[in-house]
Amino acid sequence: MLDITTATCSERGGRAANEDALRAGQAGTTRYAVLADGAGGHEGGAEASRRVVDRIEAALCADASAFAPARLTRALLAAHAELQREQRGAQGQRRMHATVVALWIDGQRNHAVWSHVGDSRLYRLRYGAIELMTADDSVVQRMLESGVLTPRQAQQHPMKNQLLAAVGMQDGLEPHTLAEAALIEDGDAFLLCSDGWWGLLDATDMTGTLSDADTPQAWLDAMRKLIETRGTGGHDNFSAIAVWVSDPAESTQSMPDDDATLPAPFSGSQGNVALPLSGIPSGDGRRMPSAWGRSQGNVALPLSGIPLGDGRRMPSALGRSQGNVALPLSGIPLGDGRRMPSALGRLLP
Repeated sequence: MLDITTATCSERGGRAANEDALRAGQAGTTRYAVLADGAGGHEGGAEASRRVVDRIEAALCADASAFAPARLTRALLAAHAELQREQRGAQGQRRMHATVVALWIDGQRNHAVWSHVGDSRLYRLRYGAIELMTADDSVVQRMLESGVLTPRQAQQHPMKNQLLAAVGMQDGLEPHTLAEAALIEDGDAFLLCSDGWWGLLDATDMTGTLSDADTPQAWLDAMRKLIETRGTGGHDNFSAIAVWVSDPAESTQSMPDDDATLPAPFSGSQGNVALPLSGIPSGDGRRMPSAWGRSQGNVALPLSGIPLGDGRRMPSALGRSQGNVALPLSGIPLGDGRRMPSALGRLLP
């Protein structure tokens, strides 16, 4: 069983009250982390976020052995139903609601499921790379997905906080739950956070502070200091939960040794080789199609922007490389969760 540690941080920011709520705990062989960001209602969003967290925690602890994605979905729907019952007849700004993100881990089988509603997020850091595992229920996210906005424009858009879904809204709810449990790995680091947290940080902030931290609490503290430096007087509440699987500093951040045993298709490779390219993040924001899962011979690949092992990205001159080229492949994150061994640092024709 993998060693799992958690830490939490929740700050008022520049607001009069903290309307975020969070919880991390253990039930049997499962671990859970739940974060909610509330708004509205007679007593503000604090009641909404507290009720959501309490209800989800109770549902997950009721029978920890029944670990399944559908169970997590039902927990979020139960929280939604409770908020609806508590405010029958309330309209508009009088209604309380909350965004939520939840992570549930089966420590015995090393599986995890997650779910969210609204713009509270879950990030996963693995092998030094960060990935956003959720997509915001917001107007700006829909505009981003449709190509109307660029990522930079989305960060500054005046409607970035306008939600399309939240727990407690008048209509029905469809939580975004992972369809099948995902395998967690030694060295994984998860970050659950409210929009007040992720809104003032970028991927480099999250990965950089992780590499310097020796505990999940130290990681959160380092990010908190960045937020406090950048936040304005009226900055929103900001909250986060860090979940570490063993120690990311020893696993997630490390690269294969030069003497590491190479997988069979790499061993003694010269010239054209079969590489597991499927899933490598391309410079155009997509991932390598599965049809390239094991490319052989010369192929045209969208290589521009691929993160290289030396901290740079593939130059645009290699945007679509054809034929044999000398590529600095060492450290490229592969689709199978590993990184290119440094012994293949420069693959020559």
